[in-house]
Amino acid sequence: MISLSDCLDITKLKKLCEEFYKTFEVPHGIMDLDGSWVVTEGWQRACTGYFRQHPYCEELCIKSDGRILGKINDNIPLEYATDTCDHGLEHVCYPIVVRGQRIGTFWLGQFFYESPDLEMYRSIARKYSFDENDFLEVIASSPVISRDYVDKLM
Repeated sequence: MISLSDCLDITKLKKLCEEFYKTFEVPHGIMDLDGSWVVTEGWQRACTGYFRQHPYCEELCIKSDGRILGKINDNIPLEYATDTCDHGLEHVCYPIVVRGQRIGTFWLGQFFYESPDLEMYRSIARKYSFDENDFLEVIASSPVISRDYVDKLM
């Protein structure tokens, strides 16, 4: 099996992703086939500071990752897939294919298509004992990106 590190200079890939984020201001990442994140850029604190830090919430994150990955596979024409994670944030992914073999996945993710329902997130903060004020600030500062913009990027 070919791995990302066999095909790509990871240091250059990270620099490319930094520049992509500076240019388009869209959070993104690249995942290896084993599910490990090779590059993450612009990830939102809602995920890194809250959801992926809480054991139950992180399980939902992993489940959401698996659900969207299930929408792409090596045998379909190269298309991107979209999904709303179980925490209400949007994710888009596209397979990275070399010589007909999928070696990883490019993700856009952790944004909203429309302004988030802060009352819903207030109840989430209470449910999981998150610092309510900080969590709501983090949610409110997460990017809101139009579907048209995502379509153009992809």
